[in-house]
Amino acid sequence: MREQINKINNWKQFLNENTQNNKTIQDYLKQVEYGDYEELTTELYDFISMEGWLVNIEDEFGEEYEQEDFEYLKLDLSEKDRLGLINMDENIVEKFNDFDMELKNRGEYPYDTLDFIDYENGIVYIIRLL
Repeated sequence: MREQINKINNWKQFLNENTQNNKTIQDYLKQVEYGDYEELTTELYDFISMEGWLVNIEDEFGEEYEQEDFEYLKLDLSEKDRLGLINMDENIVEKFNDFDMELKNRGEYPYDTLDFIDYENGIVYIIRLL
């Protein structure tokens, strides 16, 4: 009986570790759809302004947007993906390039949702227009 309990506990630990280390693009897209967004920070607002995304959507929609018109979230990355971004692991970078393309496929240019990757810190921000 003790041996069976140990096997079950080991199996649960294995599943938990694999789930944490093997998030898929679809897992991240679900976070984009259902995540808890926060008010956009000034730093991220300045970033989207410098990168030209703000101008693109203002030109497209014929409106001016302020910081309060956006919200953001940080994706809950697996440890493997976070470290892969920091270390510029080719497979992980390609995974998030594919994620970016999938995210863009869900909308039309200039896209009302933007992903911004902070490689230095292993963070993926999702910024969206309200």
